[in-house]
Amino acid sequence: MFTSPLKRSRESAALLVPGMSSVVAAEFREADLPSEFRSGLRLRPGLWGLLARSAWLCGWSAGVDSLAMVRERAKQAAALLQERAAREDVVALIGHGMMNMLIARELRAAGWRGPRLPSRRHWGFAVYERGGPRPSAS
Repeated sequence: MFTSPLKRSRESAALLVPGMSSVVAAEFREADLPSEFRSGLRLRPGLWGLLARSAWLCGWSAGVDSLAMVRERAKQAAALLQERAAREDVVALIGHGMMNMLIARELRAAGWRGPRLPSRRHWGFAVYERGGPRPSAS
């Protein structure tokens, strides 16, 4: 099992599989939001988050890793998962929204099958399998 170094990931892993040790890797850390907004606007936190993520996707990364840097980290994270899956057959990642999406993109580009976008719900999940013949439709 892999987790990001963020406390909520590590605690979730401990709840899911008590007593199992996890590989904590910085590659799985969530893509931070830029937060250096200078405005007198009073908006709800969710709207500020949407604005910050949108600005980040458009190239504004004041004080945080850029989208290009996070995509490179997602490639490294996908490589870690693939390497371990080749030895262990099954791996699990307890991660975060945006990073999970970017890792999924890398796995699919490497031939893995699974949803284009993993679930965005709290405690949501997605399953990815190494490429090969697709199951026939019933």
